[in-house]
Amino acid sequence: MLRDPASTPSLEASRFRALARVVAALFVLTMLMGMVDAYVAAPILRGPLAEIHPHRDLVLLGALMRLMMSIGVVMIAVAFFPVARRFSDTVAVSYLGFRVAEGVLLALGIYAHVLLVELSDSFLNAGRPVSSHFETLQSSALSSPTPPTRSP
Repeated sequence: MLRDPASTPSLEASRFRALARVVAALFVLTMLMGMVDAYVAAPILRGPLAEIHPHRDLVLLGALMRLMMSIGVVMIAVAFFPVARRFSDTVAVSYLGFRVAEGVLLALGIYAHVLLVELSDSFLNAGRPVSSHFETLQSSALSSPTPPTRSP
């Protein structure tokens, strides 16, 4: 159902303006949290397995930032919902649903942070074995799934 935004009273317009400020602030905050995760924790996670556990505080900071970012992503959609609903209920509900899904997927990424800290600890406790399954687990935790290729 399409609504006419010009027919809103000034009180409602000021309410939407306040919501726009909240959404903008959440966008900036989630971007900053994502940058902390991407520029502080991610390079450590992609480095040698033996270097992850000694830097566990930075890795766990990245995990916390990712958790806060996933909450922020959902809150952006919640704050934007009344504004989007003025134009279309379908668009508003769809946007909310996709942002919730994005927040859940971001939160699932926290598992890789914690897994690699524990894996690095086990690797160091095992005496840094030269050839082991630890590196395979690390690369598996960091790799994105690729579609299977068909051989001719």
